[in-house]
Amino acid sequence: MCTITYVKSLEAVAGSCSFKEMREANQPMAEVALNLYRECLRKVLMQRGGYECQETEGSFMLSFYNCIDAVQFCILVRLLLPLLP
Repeated sequence: MCTITYVKSLEAVAGSCSFKEMREANQPMAEVALNLYRECLRKVLMQRGGYECQETEGSFMLSFYNCIDAVQFCILVRLLLPLLP
């Protein structure tokens, strides 16, 4: 079993501002961005056979059967995030 905590990627999508800053600037846009981010991570998570232990405002704790799946998850997410609308 391999457990990872996946954080800060939403900030990468948002141009290095925090979710809090993004929400203060534009609440509706921040919620859309967070939902797109969550959907992306959860889709890849299912593809790699992992499961979500917990999530808070875009910070995820995830678990995988093996570390190879965890690494593949991270790589796929990093490739897909810049492609989000």
